[in-house]
Amino acid sequence: MKVGKLSQKMLDELILDRIKCRHSEVVCGAGIGEDCAVLKFDGEYCVLSTDPITAASDGISKLCVHINANDVASSGAEPIAMLVTILIPPESSYDEVKKVIDELIETAEHENIDIVGGHTEVTDAVKRLIVSATVLGKTAKPLKTAGGEPGHALIMSKFAGIEGTKIICGDYKELAGVLDDNERTELETMGDMLSVVEESRIASKIGVSAMHDITEGGVLGAVYEMSRACGCGAVLDEQSIPVKNSTRKLCSKLGINVLRLISSGSMLIACEEEKVSQLLTGLEQSGIHASRIGMLMNNSDIMLKTQTGLLKIDPPGSDEIYKVVSRFGEKG
Repeated sequence: MKVGKLSQKMLDELILDRIKCRHSEVVCGAGIGEDCAVLKFDGEYCVLSTDPITAASDGISKLCVHINANDVASSGAEPIAMLVTILIPPESSYDEVKKVIDELIETAEHENIDIVGGHTEVTDAVKRLIVSATVLGKTAKPLKTAGGEPGHALIMSKFAGIEGTKIICGDYKELAGVLDDNERTELETMGDMLSVVEESRIASKIGVSAMHDITEGGVLGAVYEMSRACGCGAVLDEQSIPVKNSTRKLCSKLGINVLRLISSGSMLIACEEEKVSQLLTGLEQSGIHASRIGMLMNNSDIMLKTQTGLLKIDPPGSDEIYKVVSRFGEKG
């Protein structure tokens, strides 16, 4: 099998077509584009999401807290607590494990998320340290990725490839040598861009129709997943998708597509036309760069507008980060 997420066809055949939710408390279960489950207990909604970190070695605990909290935030919920599993290869040292756990505790405290349990184990089933987490959140009104409708604008926060850039330059420090001083300064600021919780708070107050954090598969993957979840098409404008110079240079040097590079820290938001200005202003006033990048359409076509014409956006496959891992080897 190819490294990365299972294809949509395999997900359908192996999992989604075979599982059914039998309990009335389940408001939202597994589905394409839906990163969270939603349960309702006595009028309160509990939002849950789970993910491991497998494509990075440097800063894995920080990434693990943020990507799971981001999923919960994409449902309009406030992240409250987390369970963590840490799998440790036998050759790991005490100091290596301590560093990972110290970073985990520090990041969770900074994000006001309680670590309430989990599992730690030394095992030869893994060849490098793996951190996986489940984050739980609460909300009075959950939001689904499937909430967007034709005619709704697509807004993107921050920049494409934030997480991918951090992984590349964190795990393969020699590659950062292609960057100039200004681009290295850009890179340093990206570590503070990994959370989309503030975007969620602002967008939820305004009352947007759908949110989806941009992770594996990048911007194009997120738009594909949201469009399919909503049952409609989309048109993106390539020139409107914001990319940092450092990211663009790295991707060009490595021959990878920045629009299919893992992008945790960026949120894809669908909203009604009359709310676009308020949303963009609210995000910018909070210091969050935001851009209008496209629109959901009343058809099934998912297209990218380029300088040479319209290109069809294919289903997300293996993220571009795995090309880097394959070429330069795993770290950690």
